[in-house]
Amino acid sequence: MRIALVTDTYVPQVNGVTTVVHRIVRLLDRTGHQVGVVAPRSPHADGGGGGSGGEGVLRVPSVPFPPYPDIRRYTFVTVGWRRRHGRKPSLTWPRTFRGRQSTTEPLVLRIPPVHARPLRLPCAGALALVSLASTLPAQAPNIRVAGRIQAHYRMSSGDSTANYNDAAVNNGFEIRRLRIQADVRFGDNISLAIQPSFEMGSLRMRDAYLRVGLTRALGLTLGQEKSPFQRYELTSSNTLPSIERGVRILGLSGREALNDLLFNNGYVSHDLGAALEWAAPRFAIKVALQNGSRESAPDVNNAKSVFARATGVVLTNADDQPTLQVGGSFASRDRAVCSTCTGTAAYYPDSSLRTTALGLDIEWGGFRPGLHVIADFATGDNVPLAARINSGRNTGNVRNSADSNVVTFRAVHLVGAYRIRTSGADTRLVQAVEPALRIDYTDPNTDASDDEGLLVTPAVNVHFTNTVILRAGLDFYRYTDTAGTSRSAREVKVSWQANF
Repeated sequence: MRIALVTDTYVPQVNGVTTVVHRIVRLLDRTGHQVGVVAPRSPHADGGGGGSGGEGVLRVPSVPFPPYPDIRRYTFVTVGWRRRHGRKPSLTWPRTFRGRQSTTEPLVLRIPPVHARPLRLPCAGALALVSLASTLPAQAPNIRVAGRIQAHYRMSSGDSTANYNDAAVNNGFEIRRLRIQADVRFGDNISLAIQPSFEMGSLRMRDAYLRVGLTRALGLTLGQEKSPFQRYELTSSNTLPSIERGVRILGLSGREALNDLLFNNGYVSHDLGAALEWAAPRFAIKVALQNGSRESAPDVNNAKSVFARATGVVLTNADDQPTLQVGGSFASRDRAVCSTCTGTAAYYPDSSLRTTALGLDIEWGGFRPGLHVIADFATGDNVPLAARINSGRNTGNVRNSADSNVVTFRAVHLVGAYRIRTSGADTRLVQAVEPALRIDYTDPNTDASDDEGLLVTPAVNVHFTNTVILRAGLDFYRYTDTAGTSRSAREVKVSWQANF
């Protein structure tokens, strides 16, 4: 029998639906059926082969689903199936978070759909009852829980300078990331995301937002999420080939790579606010209005920060997966002026010094076998370290609104990786090996000389599964000290991570 399993989420995404679909494909294939998976095209899809058991994955055109961008809406699937297999499937089994989309086409085209709703209906008569139930609005919350852990070992060394303390602790184990995320969906158009983190005993709230799909392409978000700036910052820490986004070396202080500079100036990472996002198949725009006081912090002045980002897919491969993507970001950060600048800082409510930054980025390939490159360029206003007034994570505020508080920075960050899939049985220990190289050049003040820094990180990533990865790398950071002498600091990192 020709069986099509239609799903709106599939590997490399990790959730209950992908796990169930993958296991059923293997079982049906072993019993002699012709089985295929029909899934939306996704920027992070792992290629056409789809994996094990002789299965084939048909990726069909899709667009991000505004209430929940990781899940994508797709178009009619049967034309693509016929092109691949020569005729339409005998049977379809829709498997979806949304419920209704995957059931419509099989009924219109007279292909028998088989539905599954575990623990909701008795086995007897389940097929007929679920076919009827699938046409009713689904407003009950659908909850998906995911999590991750990243355990690190670090060991550093370097030249003794004002920036590197060679007498400090230079090695140790740590839980770098420990997070649980709950994604809740209410019907077709509303979703909620909550992600607390617990690394090293510190409780923080990362994502906490409500997203409403106003139309198929337009979504509104309210709450705490990342500001739309810098491609590598917006890349999940689950997938970073370089282990870290910035320069993070035990004993090193007062130095910044691109991501560090953007973070400490309030251009990237989490903030409270509202965002409007419009997404088409190959183009997306997001505009956000945020407090500017950053993660989980009440605003300290009346001004607000503005962010905008546009992305586009320029080229796709034979499976219509993105091959070349480009993006541009703009940030206008309001910085509060302190009324009390020492000890516990306080700020004038109506004060603000507004600074701006511009970012351009490009991505070649994807998180799949082959070459993958992510490059970010950014320039704009930087409040130097000595001039910043910080209140917890509300960083980069100022003592006064004078232009002398601001200099111009310029930086580029490049990460390249090449994933090689190993051969052998599905049960082999190592599924893929991925050597990687990261280069970061950051000039915090273009009018000053000898203040730039160069970060080079060779690394290797060993993929045991899509979600269990061992990463090892060496951060090598070169800079110039106050005497004009070239100095360096180094750190070996080993990271073991698992996601579910």
